[in-house]
Order: sequence, then structure tokens, then C-alpha cells
Amino acid sequence: MESKNSPEERRNFLASELLRVEADWVIISHPKHIFYLTGFPSNLNAWYSLMKGPRSTSFMTLRSDGRCALLLGRSELENPFTGERTDALRGLGDVTEYEDYSLKGEMVTYGDRLAAEMKRWLGGLDRHRFRKVAIEEWHLAEVYRDALHTVHPDARVVGITVLLGRIRRQESPSWMSTGR
Repeated sequence: MESKNSPEERRNFLASELLRVEADWVIISHPKHIFYLTGFPSNLNAWYSLMKGPRSTSFMTLRSDGRCALLLGRSELENPFTGERTDALRGLGDVTEYEDYSLKGEMVTYGDRLAAEMKRWLGGLDRHRFRKVAIEEWHLAEVYRDALHTVHPDARVVGITVLLGRIRRQESPSWMSTGR
């Protein structure tokens, strides 16, 4: 079995599994799985969770060739008080940010607005159409599935939950109990 001791090794393993099931991409929406595959805490950070609540506010795609892309709220990328930007995403691939929190505008990014951001993001990721896309079917809300189908109307969507569960069960007991 391949080593899966680092987020990069986990992404590479998942990319090879995508090839095996003939999927072009996977869209990851659960914050714990984004962390597992990137090392970036996304909505797991207590500050982010307090501001945003326990819901999808970030997305990750992984292509079957191993290329990774992230859609993240600006508040996840910089300290709201100092403006200092995180360097935790270095080497992860394409990062697209959206305005998710503003004292001058919306303080909460609702699903319809985030779905519009997701459409722009998915539309800009690659020139070819998604033929088969794996998703966390239990977690990806309908509004985001609709965004996917608007941009890639012919994409066949398949669930990846069982595969992710199998991969995670092969990890150490410490990962399974703490999510790290």
C-alpha cells in the first residue's frame, strides 16, 4: 500500500484512485477532508467556525493527474486584524479567494452567493468539460451541485464517500480520533 503520511501523499493516492474509478475530478467540501488532503484548517479553525458556522465555506478540487485547486474565503487567508496573509497554502496549487466577510457588506456568505463564486471558480479551472466528477454526496449541498451542473451540464456525478472512508480507516488511530 502507498504511504499516506502527508497531505501530498494522500492527494497523490486519491488522484490514483480517481484514475481507477475513471473520474476526472473530485470536489471536496467537508472541512476535515480539506484539512486531511491539504493540511490547511479551512473551517476547522475556531475563529472561522464562530464567524461562519459549521457549513461548507471552502472547496477543494483534485484532478486525476494530481493537480489541486482551492476556493477559500478571504478571511481564511488573512488575519482580520493585521491583514497578514497565511503561507500555509504554499505549494498546494491554484488558490482562488472570495470576499466572505466584510463589516461594510455581508457578514455571512450565504449558499446562493457562494454558489455563484463556485460557478466562476469551476468555470475557470480547466478548459475541458468534466466528464465524471466525484463528490462527497452526503455533504455537498444541492445549491453547489447545481453550480457544478450549470458549468458542466454533462458531467456524471458519483459519490466518493465510501472511498474516502476506506482511505481514512487505513490511517493511524490518532488521525481517526482527532481528525489530524
